[in-house]
Amino acid sequence: MRFFTEQDKRFLKNQDVLTSSTAFEDEYLTKAYPFMKKAYREKINPNFSDKQALIWGWPSRSEAFWYYQNMPKSKVIIEAEVPDSEILVSDFFVWHLVLNNISPEFWQDIFSEQALRKDGLLLEDESFTPQLVTDHIDRKNIIDVFY
Repeated sequence: MRFFTEQDKRFLKNQDVLTSSTAFEDEYLTKAYPFMKKAYREKINPNFSDKQALIWGWPSRSEAFWYYQNMPKSKVIIEAEVPDSEILVSDFFVWHLVLNNISPEFWQDIFSEQALRKDGLLLEDESFTPQLVTDHIDRKNIIDVFY
């Protein structure tokens, strides 16, 4: 699957396998990020540790660029091909229930368009807006880097 992510330019200095830092996981994210990490471990990689960071991304260039307009010069957008089996997909807008600690009974639904529609969190005229997370990007799978 195509994976577009905004990262600090230093991210590219990693070796063959690019990983992210937990440095941005501030107090505001103390409930949300552990939830996503746990889901990633349960659904994608049972060896994933809470001490590791997730890499956040988008499935298309247009989605990445609308989100990353006015990007600081210290950042880049990386386009990579990441195996589907290494990506956890969730709905970007409903993810905000988790970020804002609202309605925890629906948090697991963010991974399923069908569940979101069934529970009324995504109406017929609304689109599932995928956001992606993975725990690494293999350098050999990088297609392009946008500055």
